[in-house]
Amino acid sequence: MTDNGQGKMILSTAKKSYALLGVIKLLFIFVVLQFLFFVSCSDNDSSSGDTITVGLLLPFSGSDAAFGNNYERSVILAKEKFNDAGGAGGKKLVFTTKDTHSNAMDAEDAFNSLTENNLLTIIGPENISAAESIIPKVIKNQQVLLSPVISGSSKIVLPQDFNWTRLAPSSSIISRAFANYISDEEDEDINIIYSEDAYNIDFADILSNRLTALGVKIENKIHISENQLSFSKEIATLGTAKSKVLVLAAATATAARFINELSGSESETSWVWYLSPTLETPVLLQNIFNNALEGAIGAGVDVYDKSADFEKAYLKRWNDYPSDGAYYYYDAASILGLAYARSIYLKEEITYENITASIIDITTPSGIQVRWNEIDKGIELIEKGRTIYYSGLTGPILLDRNGQQQAAPMKLWTISSDKIEYYDSL
Repeated sequence: MTDNGQGKMILSTAKKSYALLGVIKLLFIFVVLQFLFFVSCSDNDSSSGDTITVGLLLPFSGSDAAFGNNYERSVILAKEKFNDAGGAGGKKLVFTTKDTHSNAMDAEDAFNSLTENNLLTIIGPENISAAESIIPKVIKNQQVLLSPVISGSSKIVLPQDFNWTRLAPSSSIISRAFANYISDEEDEDINIIYSEDAYNIDFADILSNRLTALGVKIENKIHISENQLSFSKEIATLGTAKSKVLVLAAATATAARFINELSGSESETSWVWYLSPTLETPVLLQNIFNNALEGAIGAGVDVYDKSADFEKAYLKRWNDYPSDGAYYYYDAASILGLAYARSIYLKEEITYENITASIIDITTPSGIQVRWNEIDKGIELIEKGRTIYYSGLTGPILLDRNGQQQAAPMKLWTISSDKIEYYDSL
């Protein structure tokens, strides 16, 4: 064969190869487009197929990192019990978890990541500042948000037709009860120190108003900020105060810095401390001087189910003890699973409106009571068309029109030898 003939053959073969590559490329583009179309048209809550995917916002790093794993383990326990019972119409719960890093900016990024995955339902976040950053988007997107350990705040105004399920009692209920206790215990005036986060602003305002109504004088009401380099001005004000009774309502990191600076000042004053629920954490004690809060008394939210059954189940599964917040996360996951079971039984479209209606239905005390360890019973009753009432570890659950828990048993705790100890519940 001549060189010219060989050249023609090579050119012909090359044309055929390019043509084949073109067909393959078109097929690849077609497959990708089909995949993207499928994803964009899939259920908003990722409940297609055999699973229901739920978002989970937890603090695995930052100031609240001590609680992240504890809360997640509780959710896993609830998920396992729910799935072992058959799930929601055969669909099993799965969770996609993101780290909030214990701050509002990262929590918003974590939320955005979950939203990009088309998740309708989300459990979390762990603090009011993080919630404040994502609530406008939750409302705009019509997503279902269950916040186990967050209570209401006057800074967050919700539309009347929007439900944000919060299982922790509102700060107003706990602060009023704490004010009643303080007024019975103290004859002196009161100094209130509070930080700028929404929960503690509300707590301090309501506590102050209640103490005033009870005839107790507020000598100083002092605002402190997490961005302050020093609290010398505030400490100087307290140094001239007649009363040495302090109520501290602050975020953990801010509180620790304030306590250390006050303790390290030249004053040898013996302060009488009362602490808000946000300070019921060993993280505070790990970051302050020894004995700085000896004898302090704090308020907290009491856990309803005092039997040892849940603690034993948690200990057996994880070789660890549940924190108070773990009880709330277990209830949140159980409530959400049962809400899906109800909506799927009713053959409803899985939407914000229908899942919210199911949450309200199963937390309204008018059906057959289902306890935390009776998820199988709850699913069976739902599939028989019966109305259930989930009264879990933190129940009874009494939600207002915007989803805020109204029942609020308060407990008292104290600090002794740099450890938290508990009084009998009130």
